[in-house]
Amino acid sequence: MTELGLLLFFMIALGTGWALGRRERKHSRSYELGLRHLLNEQQDEAVETLVEALRVDQDNIDTHLALGGLLRRRGELEKAVFVHENVLTHARLDQKTRHEVQIELARDYLQAGLLDRAEDMSVLLAKENPQFKRDSLQVTLQVYERERDWLRCIETAMSISGGEKERRLEDSISHYYCELAEEQIEAKTFEAARASVVEAIGHASDNPRTSLILGKLEMASGNAAAAIAALERVIEQNPIYVGESLPLLKSAYEQSEQSIVGYEAYLRACVERGPSISVVLELVDQIRTNEGALAVSR
Repeated sequence: MTELGLLLFFMIALGTGWALGRRERKHSRSYELGLRHLLNEQQDEAVETLVEALRVDQDNIDTHLALGGLLRRRGELEKAVFVHENVLTHARLDQKTRHEVQIELARDYLQAGLLDRAEDMSVLLAKENPQFKRDSLQVTLQVYERERDWLRCIETAMSISGGEKERRLEDSISHYYCELAEEQIEAKTFEAARASVVEAIGHASDNPRTSLILGKLEMASGNAAAAIAALERVIEQNPIYVGESLPLLKSAYEQSEQSIVGYEAYLRACVERGPSISVVLELVDQIRTNEGALAVSR
């Protein structure tokens, strides 16, 4: 066993102390031996010893869940799946505990890239246990995010919106609509993209991506002035995104009837609000360009 494996073993062994403290010493040894087999990738041996431990001591379920979670976070997904499936197969569980174990197993599948299994299990759990719907569909939502299925992301997120995490979900829904709009722009379905941006704004009006995408749409429609108006809203929504907006904004100024001096004035305003390296460098470059153009005109 590696040094890191030993550390993990001792962490788990300490965690079993409370649950096993009152049991006979031989049962504790059996349980720890099962963990040792598991960490050494001796799964056949681990099956026998951990099954025995589960049958003898129903109070150690939380310890198994902790072990499975640790293994998943360490990327040892086969072992995590083994632990959770073993609990489901051999332990007598109430509905709440069974659901918790099944959710952990769905998360194992998700991290392992077994998206179909993760989706099937989490959707089924949401239907079977409405009281645990939010936890189950959070896993489903992550599956759809990985698959870049934005419509299903939106549908799923809206079905669990509300409560203390509502703002976070609303922000997520806004970003899903932005992702959808980006795909629609690529497909040149501009009206559909515009409708998606409107939805995105409705869920999070302070999302700077909505202005960035709207700027793209206006430029694609040949409306440079409207693109300028959209892109210059970014500073009010989130100044961090100003740098990302500048190439398109500069292009919009160059294609519009508005003077490029207006672009320099906007850059100066951004620097006054909160200077960033990209904005400062763009301002310096623009000043040089404008001064050069002025010298030539003379």
